[in-house]
Amino acid sequence: MKLSDTREYRSPVRDQAKVATREKIVDAVVRVVLDDGIHAFTVQNVADKAGVSHRTVYRHFKTREELLAGLAASLEAKAEEASLPSYPVTVDDIINAVGPSFEAMGEGEDQVRAYIITSIAMQWQDEPRQRRTQVYNRVMRARFPHLSSGEVREAGALIRSVSGSRSWYQLTFEGGLDSKAAARAADWATRVLFKELRRRDQAAAKRTNGS
Repeated sequence: MKLSDTREYRSPVRDQAKVATREKIVDAVVRVVLDDGIHAFTVQNVADKAGVSHRTVYRHFKTREELLAGLAASLEAKAEEASLPSYPVTVDDIINAVGPSFEAMGEGEDQVRAYIITSIAMQWQDEPRQRRTQVYNRVMRARFPHLSSGEVREAGALIRSVSGSRSWYQLTFEGGLDSKAAARAADWATRVLFKELRRRDQAAAKRTNGS
């Protein structure tokens, strides 16, 4: 084997070890935040909780923001495993995903709780979440063409809030519901909101056609 071939070769075992280390570090982020509090969320404390060196964490995640991004990526991966659409194509996609996504959050509740607590404390939002908001607005605009841009933006933000992870957190840990009950409540609220949006869009269309 040539030296160049050796350099290009990637060991599956080594890759698996890197993935396992990343997962261990992400799990440590969750434990630090939930067990010790957000004030304890430092790279060193995460390293200690994971049982690895600061240098090892730094090779994978250089900052607290990158650690939080790693946790967000883990949540995204689990959503994909549960066959939940990352980005909706139609309004029905949004509606039909609410219940299953809330139940999936319940299955990984520690990770979701840690992510919400930390993202709020750090005023941080991951890029996939930002893109999802833009996609929601495009879907809403296509479905409700007679609403103003302001109404679409406000409705999109409200739908994202009702159907998102922070709503799950409020309904379960602050509202006392289990994940199945929270899923039913969020599903109901989302359907009511869309019913009202359809009514408003139809009324706006009549006004436009009648003028």
